[in-house]
Amino acid sequence: MAFILDGTTGIATVDGSVSAPSQRGQDTNSGISYAADSIKFSTNGVERMAITNSGVTGTGLGGGPVKQVKTAFKTDTSSHTGNTFGAISGLSVSLAKTNAANKLLAFIDINGGRDGTIFMQFRLYQDGSDISSTINSAGGSFASFINWYSDNSNGNHGAGDNANINASTIFDGPNDTNSHTYQIYGSSRSSGRVIYVNRRGAGTSYSGTSCLTIFEVEP
Repeated sequence: MAFILDGTTGIATVDGSVSAPSQRGQDTNSGISYAADSIKFSTNGVERMAITNSGVTGTGLGGGPVKQVKTAFKTDTSSHTGNTFGAISGLSVSLAKTNAANKLLAFIDINGGRDGTIFMQFRLYQDGSDISSTINSAGGSFASFINWYSDNSNGNHGAGDNANINASTIFDGPNDTNSHTYQIYGSSRSSGRVIYVNRRGAGTSYSGTSCLTIFEVEP
């Protein structure tokens, strides 16, 4: 395609490529090239940033370490019975890293209640499996990277009370750029007891909202 100057459609040039961009200065392998629904910026023959119909990708975007943010905000109530971990509905996000070497940073805010003087605990799972690197190995099977909420015999809240649990953790995540799902799971310490999210254990009064936020950050 030749260079075109048109009074109606404007200026058009050849697409070029990342290694030989069509718009450049004296440096022949640094500049701007085009592809279907894409504008690509390169230096030294390497793509550094691309603008496509799906968004913006590239290295060093925004002049800072945060590459993307995904949030799940839970406003309804739910419950889980038993001492095995179960998924908490509404506290799930899916995210694909823009760079496999980047890390993930999770912020968690959970409002919960219980039906007696039992432990509540929550963990972050990836694709249905808990992220072992975020669990306190010294605490045994009931340890949790987020928090665990003790019973009244240890001087804490009594039966039916609610708690607000805030936590953050950073972890590697998968070493790829595929989409993965992150979700909060919860359990009690007793097989027959119930934990609640966004409500008190006693009665049916509400106790706020809960949120899971995942950041992709450069290491």
